[in-house]
Amino acid sequence: MDNAGPELIEAEPTNSLKDILINLDEKLKDKEGIKPSQAWRYREEVKAKYHLPECGYMWSDPERYIKEAEKYAKAHGIQIRLKHEFQGYFGMEEHRDAEAVSLSENVFRNNTVVVARASQSDWYGLRRRAKQFAHELVHAIQGEKYPRMPLEKAEREAYYYQMLTPHFFIKHRDNPDFVSHYLNTVIPRGIKSSCEIARKSEEKKE
Repeated sequence: MDNAGPELIEAEPTNSLKDILINLDEKLKDKEGIKPSQAWRYREEVKAKYHLPECGYMWSDPERYIKEAEKYAKAHGIQIRLKHEFQGYFGMEEHRDAEAVSLSENVFRNNTVVVARASQSDWYGLRRRAKQFAHELVHAIQGEKYPRMPLEKAEREAYYYQMLTPHFFIKHRDNPDFVSHYLNTVIPRGIKSSCEIARKSEEKKE
């Protein structure tokens, strides 16, 4: 790719991920909240539960992850549509903060993931599309396997799979306070925001 992003070439970690997590846990042992090893274990459980493709490299090689996501969607009968086809949906007040969406088969014949378009020359667009896939694929497969899953649990699974990667822990291995803030404030804030958007959408239908 000619327009390679700044993180395409990443330094090899000096420690294994397991050692990094143990070290972060130790530095955060007196701090309340979810510990790095707990968060990573849950993320891996979500990935295994749905047999999701690894998304840890989606920032350094978004095209590769997008291809894996499309392959996964096809294998599970999940339709992929582009965001510009749904201007009416995303233009509604309750959906304006949404970047992408997973629509159940009650709306279409198949579960459908709606994500942004991105060309091969648009590095940041590809990253955005990969991030959207990582989140909405989880919701699509949840809709197929667990249609009555509580909203908070559904969003927690999607956020942990999308937002926790080996690179995150490697990059911030010397900044345990930021890691704790990310796990206990940033991710919960995203979960809460997505739940509020979903509830507003449901209220509008009633």
